[in-house]
Amino acid sequence: MAYRSQARTVPGGRPLAGLCAVLLLLVTTGASCHRDGPAAAPVRIAGLSALAPPPAGRSWAPRPVTAGGLVALARAGAGAYALHTSGGDRTFLPGVNLGSTTPGSQPGELPIGEADYRAWFAAMGLLGVRVVRNYELQRAFITTAEED
Repeated sequence: MAYRSQARTVPGGRPLAGLCAVLLLLVTTGASCHRDGPAAAPVRIAGLSALAPPPAGRSWAPRPVTAGGLVALARAGAGAYALHTSGGDRTFLPGVNLGSTTPGSQPGELPIGEADYRAWFAAMGLLGVRVVRNYELQRAFITTAEED
């Protein structure tokens, strides 16, 4: 007995599941394309608005390097690393640690809200921070704040 497909089809003989998958892809892609600009972070850090932005300096735009047929944005080895940028290779990455509490508090003692994270990311940008080390689980909204 020959195997016979039980899949539903649309007129023309195409499987209905394929059509549904394409429609779902179009809907999700269309929904994710429209974004208003990021909301301005509230100034919740005393003195932050008085800080001058860091000097412009050299560009941090990525400049991939091809070696051995592979494209790389960075290299590491022999006790050193480098991030390949349009402004030249960077061997120092200015960064901060991001924990799940505020200085002087125990984890979970003070509720950290989305507005706090947005203010912290705005401050990091003003200070020229390029790397954030996240060594503890954070609340779910932090991923959307990082994307903004």
